[in-house]
Amino acid sequence: DFVPFLYNALQTNGVGGTKILAGEQSSWNFNLASSIMGDTATNRMTGIYAAHDYSGSIISYNTGKPMWETEVSSFSGYDSSITNGLYWANNIYHFMTGAKVNAWHYWWLTTGATDNESLVDTKGNPAKRLYAIGNYSKFVRPGFVRIGTSGALSGVSVSAYKDSASEKLALVVINNNASSVLYSVN
Repeated sequence: DFVPFLYNALQTNGVGGTKILAGEQSSWNFNLASSIMGDTATNRMTGIYAAHDYSGSIISYNTGKPMWETEVSSFSGYDSSITNGLYWANNIYHFMTGAKVNAWHYWWLTTGATDNESLVDTKGNPAKRLYAIGNYSKFVRPGFVRIGTSGALSGVSVSAYKDSASEKLALVVINNNASSVLYSVN
């Protein structure tokens, strides 16, 4: 009911290019947004569908619009290990390749909590998940789109991204094996 009012207000005030984000809820499903998706006029006014992922499910939804994972963390005791970093690297990988999202967001950079809600501890020391997430955010820049990959190697997850305005490419390679592996790229 609200989306048409917001859409018209944006149009009237000269900011009609602003995208309306709809459907955000705490688990990765779009039950609240289904009425917007099901209404042709309202769906046309909506620019992005988004949800948090506190459910742990990574499902692809075909909305015909950009999909954003807008918030996630874990509330377990603080873990700054590489094991935890790899967990989050793989979470991003599965959201990008499986759920086919256009954006993935962690909950906090910093907080006073002593659990895994933030990317640093209470003294500002970075957890390995900060570096794992950084491998995506530093190299996969705005305007990049995910492209396909082939030639899987056991225990290695690879996603590739191309800049839509140039020939620049970024690969994010996650080695989930207990030892180093030789990985060739062609």
